[in-house]
Amino acid sequence: MSAGPSLNLTFRPEPRPKMPSPVQAAEERPADFLRRQVRAQADIIRQTEEGVRAGKETPLHDLRVAIRRLRTLLRALRESLAATRAAAVEAGFDRLLKDLGPARDADVWLLFLKRNPVLRRGASARFLAQQRNGKQNQWYRVRARLEGETYRALKADLERLIEEDLKPGTLRGPRQSVADLGRSVLRKAIRRIQRRALGLPDLSPDQMHKLRIACRKARYLAEFFAGTFDAPLEDLAHRLKAIQDVLGDIHDHDVYLERLSACRPRPPKALVREVLRRRERHQARFQKAWDHFTRPRYQCRLGRFLGLGGKG
Repeated sequence: MSAGPSLNLTFRPEPRPKMPSPVQAAEERPADFLRRQVRAQADIIRQTEEGVRAGKETPLHDLRVAIRRLRTLLRALRESLAATRAAAVEAGFDRLLKDLGPARDADVWLLFLKRNPVLRRGASARFLAQQRNGKQNQWYRVRARLEGETYRALKADLERLIEEDLKPGTLRGPRQSVADLGRSVLRKAIRRIQRRALGLPDLSPDQMHKLRIACRKARYLAEFFAGTFDAPLEDLAHRLKAIQDVLGDIHDHDVYLERLSACRPRPPKALVREVLRRRERHQARFQKAWDHFTRPRYQCRLGRFLGLGGKG
């Protein structure tokens, strides 16, 4: 039996952050680096709001990516930002991200259902109508959240973080150079991946999801610091994104199986079998991406650049 057309559940690739030239990066002070990076994510958050309120899927995706990038940076550099309101801003956007998640999940879920040939062949109108109603309800909640006072206050705090706490000449430290700062946070991020990967290939779905999050955070940091010191960080980001993407596909299919088991009315049995088959293929893709990242020669080279002390 044919498995049907391949499903691409990503609405569009994540936008690549703009990198400074090597000369700019080498001369940039850590405080200026932090302010520039935080401002870039704040600009994306502001630019996507109107589209999200209008119920558009791509702006919601871009908003969530910008929030995740912002949170990753603020958490990774929390010691350097301890005297600012960064921790409160990060916590506020963490809560917002949790509120936005169900709407994004509903978008991906319904796209999956629409594209699945099993449902196109079957008499599944009632099942699909119920899922559409669920998606609409989630978007009502998103609109209410972005129009509320809590979100307005959070945006004001973010702006004060940039214009007051990170104002040139205001932030004391960090004393490290941008390059040393990058090496430090990336070492921690890579070691977090190593801890999350213990037990492969027999990790539970929850453990696989945590590994994906660890890879995503390390990838964001590699992109933030690319060009700031002599290390192949763009290559690192590329390898981590490959792992992150396939782990995302695996996680999506774990969520699909969980949703299908709870759906009323019951979905077609052929749909469940199709999801299981696709998950098996994604698992095989993951092994290839993971092997590409963990090749001993590459890990030794990465260890030398980041100062991992031979731990790979």
